[in-house]
Amino acid sequence: MPAPEAGELSCFEPADLVDLVCYHAIEATVWRKLSPLSGIPGHGWAGAMEALTERVRVATGVTMMLEAHAARIVHELRARGLPHRLVKGAAFAGALYPQISDRPYTDVDILVPAAVLDDVGAAMVASGFALAVLPRPEKAEIYREQKWIREGEPHLLIEVHTDLVHLPAMRRRVTFGFQQVEIADYGGTSPASGHLLTAVVHGAIGHKFHQLKLAVDVLQAIRRLGGAMPQAIAAARQLDLTYELAAAASLVGRLFPDAQADAPINGLASLMDTPRWLDRDTITNAHLRGDIRSRFRRFAFRWQQKRHAAADDQ
Repeated sequence: MPAPEAGELSCFEPADLVDLVCYHAIEATVWRKLSPLSGIPGHGWAGAMEALTERVRVATGVTMMLEAHAARIVHELRARGLPHRLVKGAAFAGALYPQISDRPYTDVDILVPAAVLDDVGAAMVASGFALAVLPRPEKAEIYREQKWIREGEPHLLIEVHTDLVHLPAMRRRVTFGFQQVEIADYGGTSPASGHLLTAVVHGAIGHKFHQLKLAVDVLQAIRRLGGAMPQAIAAARQLDLTYELAAAASLVGRLFPDAQADAPINGLASLMDTPRWLDRDTITNAHLRGDIRSRFRRFAFRWQQKRHAAADDQ
């Protein structure tokens, strides 16, 4: 959508809007759309834009450093012949967004088969990273992820996953490890399908859609589907992700006005009946600590996910 007119922003308190933008991790896109505006009415806008500019500058710098380290790690993994996939932010930025800078990320996520985890660890050490010492080290096994950091650069985090479904209770129904990603993107031949299902797993299963960023990832992935929509649907059915795919598409359609008339979004949303109460308030009120509606809806959705049985193929 085009940038808003300056007058349309006069009803917002600048600091409140910046807080919301930061909570939902969409600083880069909002900054790009607001920075050309001048003369925004109301006290405090200059300071708010300065703060937002600084946050985007820092986020961009961190992303660029992570991108450089990710390239080195991927080179090391390839040299050792270890299967791996960059997933989530590091993969979404270049593949789904019109400008890479619109999708900064604070860590790099690498998905690997569990069988090569020790070998991947050796590659991480060779790349200059050390396994982070966690307050509860048993969580690494429970959540099937390892956190790697560099000495002197604790803000540069690499997460190595063997399954993107971290909650054990959810993994009894659905998993999304290296083998499942291979199914999702058809062995790398249909990346659009793989990105969409990864975004669905990340948003709907990993975080219960508590940020706009997660919904925007799904929106951008659907926009990039093109002719791969039948493949994405078939893969979702095979992986028992049809319910989450339909719920994510339905939520996106209710969040963004222009998406309501989008045929692919409507087509995906109609795959299964999903809760009508999973709506824009689920996300837009997530930051309100005194408002339990968003929290209740997201946990009710998780409750349904845990008990949802795979629908028979039609």
